This record gives sequence, structure tokens and C-alpha cells, in this order.
Amino acid sequence: MAMRALLISILVALTGCDSTPEDYFSNNKIGSGTDFAVMKNGDDHVITVHGFIDDYETCKEIVVLLETKGGSYTCSALN
Repeated sequence: MAMRALLISILVALTGCDSTPEDYFSNNKIGSGTDFAVMKNGDDHVITVHGFIDDYETCKEIVVLLETKGGSYTCSALN
């Protein structure tokens, strides 16, 4: 019985690996505000920003910092 429970747990964990951060956060808000993603070149998810007093302002600060190193970054709402 314990082996069966272990195998089911592993299967459930592996099944969840196909989802993206966007999929997860669209259904799971962390905190009271909107969660954001730092996106590179519009479609490459770099960082998820959540758990701050103002996630959007924190996201913008990260974008400014990253852009000093080069590249184009934006903040995208996740939920």
C-alpha cells in the first residue's frame, strides 16, 4: 500500500511539471495584489514577482535594473 501511494505521489508531481508559471499564477494569487512576471523581449518569462507590498512597483524596479545590463524587459500581470 505504501509503494502504491509513493507511485501515485510521483505521478502527480511529474504531471504538474508541464505547467508554466503563467498557468499556475492565473489560478493562484499570492497575497492581496496582482502578481507579475518580468518578461524579456515580450515573451521570455524571467522572474515572478509576488509577496511584496506593491508587486508592480517592485517589478518595475527589477526591469530598470535589468535594462542597465542590456535587453528589453517588461512587467506582465499574471492574475
